[in-house]
Amino acid sequence: AAALTCLYKLHLLASQQLPLLHQAIQDIPGCGDDNNEDVNPESSNPDPTLLQETKRGLEQVLNELAKATDLVEAVLDMEQAPREFLVKPDFNDELQELRQELDTVQDELTECHEAVQEMWADASGQNGQQVRME
Repeated sequence: AAALTCLYKLHLLASQQLPLLHQAIQDIPGCGDDNNEDVNPESSNPDPTLLQETKRGLEQVLNELAKATDLVEAVLDMEQAPREFLVKPDFNDELQELRQELDTVQDELTECHEAVQEMWADASGQNGQQVRME
């Protein structure tokens, strides 16, 4: 489970956080794709060369992590993450059977919870309060 958690965190970093950082760096004057912008060397903007090198390095990291992101999406059951980290059941028949059993048990648990909710509302006369599953 620790390895799947790590893969999920890598996926979040590569697919959500790094692209935002890349866009933020690209939005800084003198660092975007349009390098024809006038950069005033006396301005308070950071060194454009350093920003461009940072941007290129970040683009390289994003490109290298793209395969890792694809791997995570192929292996990890994203419908269950981050609550649970499970391998997708598509890999073999046994995993598919286990997934079906798990879904059945989850459906039964939800039905039981709803029934207890209704009984609690009838017994207490308080429709707004809920019974928590722990």
